[in-house]
Amino acid sequence: MDATQNETHRPTDASDAVAARSERLRGATQLARFNVPTPISESPRKRQTFVRLLADGLTVTQAAQRIGVPPSTIAHLRRRSEEFDIACVEAMEIASEEVTARLREIALTGDSENLSTIRAAETYLKGTNRNYRLPDKRSAKASITRRDLDGTEYTISASANGIPD
Repeated sequence: MDATQNETHRPTDASDAVAARSERLRGATQLARFNVPTPISESPRKRQTFVRLLADGLTVTQAAQRIGVPPSTIAHLRRRSEEFDIACVEAMEIASEEVTARLREIALTGDSENLSTIRAAETYLKGTNRNYRLPDKRSAKASITRRDLDGTEYTISASANGIPD
């Protein structure tokens, strides 16, 4: 690695983003191969296909139907196999990255007086803040600050109780 490259390289163009997504998906599908103690465990290909379908944006129900198993079987597999559950979570995160990036873009560049910009910011903040994923999220708060071209600064916040800061 030369001095101009950073070990924590972030994708800067579409091909880097595709390569990074492919690598993450490869890791998730590898996890889906292991230790699932049910009849579907006899079919690593089905589990890997299921994980790929999740990464493509299908819901758990839709992906389960595509591989020919009931969604309840998937729920059972996820409870019984930590590796399979991790693979499913990773695949769902891969699927949501584009939406998350778009919500962030709207929050930072949209018309600050427009309700859809404010809702996009709230959705982005709640989706990317780990406090909203905790069992007791009543005190969860998050905010994002943006600066318009004229220098005006805005802070948009979201709280679990719905009361703005």
